[in-house]
Amino acid sequence: MSTEQSTNQPLWIQDRDTVISNDANVEWRYQTRPDYSHTNQYLKQQSQYQHLEGSLEAIVQNLVRAFEMEASYKINP
Repeated sequence: MSTEQSTNQPLWIQDRDTVISNDANVEWRYQTRPDYSHTNQYLKQQSQYQHLEGSLEAIVQNLVRAFEMEASYKINP
């Protein structure tokens, strides 16, 4: 997502790394931000589809990835 597009959209449908970097007042389950660098690398390599930025498919993918991160790593999502 471009910077201009991402600032107009709610945080919870933006890229997971953007959600993680905006962690004001967040209590992390393991007292540190999660590191998804390996997962991001494999996703790019193994993904069958490259969704267009801002498309419904890209938004759903971002939403699911952000939900998984919040459920797994935040004490109070």
